[in-house]
Amino acid sequence: NLPKYRTSIDLSYSLINKITIKSTTTLVSSRNSLSEVEPDADSGFTYELYDGDYSIELPRYLDINLNLEYRYNSRTGIWVSLNNLTGAEYNHWAGYRVQGLQALLGASYSF
Repeated sequence: NLPKYRTSIDLSYSLINKITIKSTTTLVSSRNSLSEVEPDADSGFTYELYDGDYSIELPRYLDINLNLEYRYNSRTGIWVSLNNLTGAEYNHWAGYRVQGLQALLGASYSF
């Protein structure tokens, strides 16, 4: 299931030591995966029979994530995370589709 190439760019920027913005962009090339289950005809996958299993070619994908965090002090903060900004419903593994756009909101407190 290893791709021919995988490229990732991580960016981080802090404003006045209170607000942190982080972005991760990952581009993964097509790769092959084995499955015991034959893919549906309308799944769009190309596959071939390989030693009793199905060798499925998973298409490439682009994944963009954005995180924003506000630190009230060194122990308390709130954050929002937006994942898969492209909204692509790609398969990271054969038969396991990633959700589209995801938004998470949270708070942290350390003691």
